Amino acid sequence: TEHRMQTATGEWKWTRSVGKVVERDEDGEPVRAVGIHLDIDDQKRREEELERTRALIERTQESASIGWWEVDLVDESLTWSDEVHRIHGVPVDESVDLEEAIEFYHPDDRETIGTAFDRLIENGESYDLELRIATASDRTRWVRAIGDPQFDDAGDIVGAVGLVRDITERRG
Repeated sequence: TEHRMQTATGEWKWTRSVGKVVERDEDGEPVRAVGIHLDIDDQKRREEELERTRALIERTQESASIGWWEVDLVDESLTWSDEVHRIHGVPVDESVDLEEAIEFYHPDDRETIGTAFDRLIENGESYDLELRIATASDRTRWVRAIGDPQFDDAGDIVGAVGLVRDITERRG
């Protein structure tokens, strides 16, 4: 279990307690156990800071209507931030694969984004495009779509990351 404990000096610290019964009586009742308390205070503070940062980034993305995406070519997965889900009108708990993501682009813009993404994963060419999407509710929006390759230590392309920004108001 994880819990807070007060030290001998009166300071409160997060600890993780791990225990195990090592001996039982003839009725199966525990008679001896061993355990350890681990100081996880620094870890908990980092987790809290990470959560505060994540919440701030989410609020910033929402107010600027900018979201991020990531493609992992090794496990063939696509991850969208909550704001990318909102821009596309897709519930945040709904997963979208790469093929479905491309289908959100306006039919006249799919070839452009498809070619740009292919060049990104094949040649490592970044892109920065203004294109139309059709949201899940069939509303047309303009987006600025940015993509950059991600390399492993050997220099091979293993994924891509990017941004999507709703620019409908500017493009009108």
